[in-house]
Amino acid sequence: IGQLVPGWFGEMLYCPAPGAGAEHLARCIGAFQTRPPTWLRLRADREQEARKFLADMQIETGGHPFMEHAVFIKGAANRDLSRMHGAEPQDLASQCAGLCCSPRPGEQWWDVCAGAGGKTLHLADLMKDQGLILATDIRPSILDQLSKRLGKNRYHCVRVELLEEGGPPPAAGKFFDGVIVDAPCSGSGTWHRNPDARWRASPGQVRHYAEIQDGLLEMAAARVKPGGRLVYATCSLTALENTARVSAFLERHGEFRHEPVFNPLSRQQTGGLIWIWPWEWNCNGMFIAAMKKSP
Repeated sequence: IGQLVPGWFGEMLYCPAPGAGAEHLARCIGAFQTRPPTWLRLRADREQEARKFLADMQIETGGHPFMEHAVFIKGAANRDLSRMHGAEPQDLASQCAGLCCSPRPGEQWWDVCAGAGGKTLHLADLMKDQGLILATDIRPSILDQLSKRLGKNRYHCVRVELLEEGGPPPAAGKFFDGVIVDAPCSGSGTWHRNPDARWRASPGQVRHYAEIQDGLLEMAAARVKPGGRLVYATCSLTALENTARVSAFLERHGEFRHEPVFNPLSRQQTGGLIWIWPWEWNCNGMFIAAMKKSP
């Protein structure tokens, strides 16, 4: 095992069934040895355009039984997709996070750690480009990538703003119908895509990210409207970065509670916590928690 994952990983890995830690770890290790396919998210209003492009390029795809706008590329993914319109590269697990937000047209959302904008664009699609999405990140270069994607897709409801590390939160005095925190993390759910990353991670790094995640949740919670939603997500599989962070947050904030949501991958109702394991749907591993603020 020590040759496939770091020795500490089994101790920090969240295990959903008591007493099944060894079996659960073995399944994770097995999944990490096979690279998952490239997933795309088809825009509902431009689905036919995207499917025609894929057919014209002779790119064979597969789908998901419940998520109709999610497709994966069969075989090698080293095809030029830069000219494709109506679809965006986005892992299946990441698409689940946007669906768990369930934003409505006309609402106002804050994507705190927007990155290159996969979830931002997804929220914009779900909101039919109506309302407001504030997309922030501390990295100017990655926000430039998001701005280019917005220009290509011609969205009008998204506002991009740099989040200065250690500085005041943006949009002072503004409250949102929903906030999504796709937090920086140790990334163990993506080790099958980035095999070398497992050897750069450490228990100290996991604990460091947990501190950052607490700070992001505090910042986000302060900007959620009464009755609004807070969605927390990471691509880590450790308990410390996920269930432990949510439990600690709810202990500090009695005005928030778990919000039951459907798991988009199974259509099964959950109590508000979703674990996506990398072997289940040939995608990244991910944790998603949906919470609601008291009216």
